[in-house]
Amino acid sequence: MTILWKVAAFALSPLLAVSVTANNTPTVRPDGKYEICSEGIRGYFIPYGASISNLFIQDIHGKERDIVLGFDNATTYSSSRLHPHLNGVPGRYANRIKNGTFEIDGVTYHTDLNDNGGLDTLHGGKNGWDYRNWTVVAHTPDSITFSLVDEDGEMGFPGQVVSYVTYTLTPYQWHIRMTAFATTKKTPSTYLTSY
Repeated sequence: MTILWKVAAFALSPLLAVSVTANNTPTVRPDGKYEICSEGIRGYFIPYGASISNLFIQDIHGKERDIVLGFDNATTYSSSRLHPHLNGVPGRYANRIKNGTFEIDGVTYHTDLNDNGGLDTLHGGKNGWDYRNWTVVAHTPDSITFSLVDEDGEMGFPGQVVSYVTYTLTPYQWHIRMTAFATTKKTPSTYLTSY
């Protein structure tokens, strides 16, 4: 079963971007951030949560601006369990599951209770996807792809799911593609988004 969950493109007005020059080769910065860029746009990404940590464009005065809310230090994402799901891929199920209980094909599943005073599940539980290190499986000057394997039963969710998130920069645009594959006969409960 292949499920394409979301394809989104965020266009940044050419009026806001003057020129950000792409590097000839993909780079991993000393702080662990992966850099990708294209004309008028440059982004830094980290494996923790498959998160974007910075997105730079130049304003009409030629001043480069980071337009992403987040931590300046990439290690803060993993060291602070209180981060408000900034810029990552929450999952396996984005949003809340009332009482941490749902039913698929007549089977009731109980997920990790981590929200609303321990009454509900938020973004896949306390070990949701935005709290895990993803694997970088591809990295080019203008694109990066992360992958995560979520095992059957993880945080109470059925079926093994292999997910891929690809971030691509084209002139003045940022594109996100999310793909999830169920690798078992169990029907998975998966709902992906990006913050």
